[in-house]
Amino acid sequence: MKVKQKGLSENSTMEMLLPSSLARETLYYVIGWGRFFCSTEYFVERSRMTSNILVFVVSGRIKLRAYGANRFAGAGQVIMIGADAPHTVWCREDAELLWIRCKGVTMDSYMRFLLNRSASPVFDTEDPEKMHRLFEKVAECAGDEQCREYETSQYLTEIFTQLAAPNVDEEINSQVLMRYMREHYNEPLLLSDLTEFSGLSQSYLIRAFRRDTGSTPHEYLLNYRLRKAMEMLRESDEPIETISERCGFNSTSHFARAFKKTTDLTPSEFRKMKM
Repeated sequence: MKVKQKGLSENSTMEMLLPSSLARETLYYVIGWGRFFCSTEYFVERSRMTSNILVFVVSGRIKLRAYGANRFAGAGQVIMIGADAPHTVWCREDAELLWIRCKGVTMDSYMRFLLNRSASPVFDTEDPEKMHRLFEKVAECAGDEQCREYETSQYLTEIFTQLAAPNVDEEINSQVLMRYMREHYNEPLLLSDLTEFSGLSQSYLIRAFRRDTGSTPHEYLLNYRLRKAMEMLRESDEPIETISERCGFNSTSHFARAFKKTTDLTPSEFRKMKM
């Protein structure tokens, strides 16, 4: 149906849907979708929605305020906003937007994971043309009475899968950082050492590393040091103080606390268990 709203051209359309009870209980499903042709007069402000929203920017550039920060989104990027997130959107230039309002079992938790990992509701896409086709497929399938709801769910799932895929260059950075930490685990490594080595800012390094590995650099380094300590406790009779120092811990007490927290055993108790 046609949409009459300030800042939208007469070509703008939207459709609202009534999903089946089966879709609501088991699938990712579409509440509505639309194609907006926006001018610089377009402005929308919402305190919350009844569903999540995904927006693909086909062309142009828009400004978004959500999750406590201002962001810009341009052609080929995807915006993700949860139902409970207040947000404001306005156009910086004429733009075409393809949007989907959606819900589903596990969708909210998946979105929170992606948003926390990226620290931004605006996502770059490795293949913008493919993402555009997926949005078009969802709209086409949702608007076709002959299309089964599980097909729409499959396209929505593929959109989320594409958004979850790490950028190749950033993934390589994380692999390089992990190798660097493994090679220098017995030294007093600081976060500043990692930023100097990688050339990345601290905030970006932590965010990208967590996205690619599921842990922070500190957590990864600590776990690797503990694994090496376990090997030494099993395979040698060296004093615990020596093992602590060789594994990069700044004190024996710090080593003992970290070991106990991770294994529920003291280093001495762990050593007694070795075969």
